[in-house]
Amino acid sequence: MKEAQRNLDQRSLKAILLEEETRRLERLVVELIDRRLSKIWSMSQTSVQVTAHASEKWAQEELSTLARHYRKFKEDTVQGIEPSNSPEKKKDKLLLRFVKEMPSIIGVDLKTHGPFLKEDIAVLPYENAESLIRQGTAVEIRPSNRDNG
Repeated sequence: MKEAQRNLDQRSLKAILLEEETRRLERLVVELIDRRLSKIWSMSQTSVQVTAHASEKWAQEELSTLARHYRKFKEDTVQGIEPSNSPEKKKDKLLLRFVKEMPSIIGVDLKTHGPFLKEDIAVLPYENAESLIRQGTAVEIRPSNRDNG
């Protein structure tokens, strides 16, 4: 549409109508994206997985990580633990407890991990661990600050 606009006399009725149609379409696209991200955000706070288009995968991953940090912040506050000022920096590895059985995987470190049974505990590369947490296959085990004092 924008290409067609460039080839028109900007004062013509067709150009004016095309410009208005383009603005409406842009508003609809932004509204659609906002609604999709809102849905992904809502679902990231539950164990329900949203089927995201390939172009939305990055948002789903980022929002899922943000939701996990948000839940941790709330949990820490309720338990009387001083919440951190910012989300944890990406770590090399995470300690996980598996809540479902999982076949062996090749990690980002190119090592074979698993297979895992329900309730197994393992340390996995951060990227693999985040993926398993998002899928609902495992949960992160965080050391309690109460153990230090």
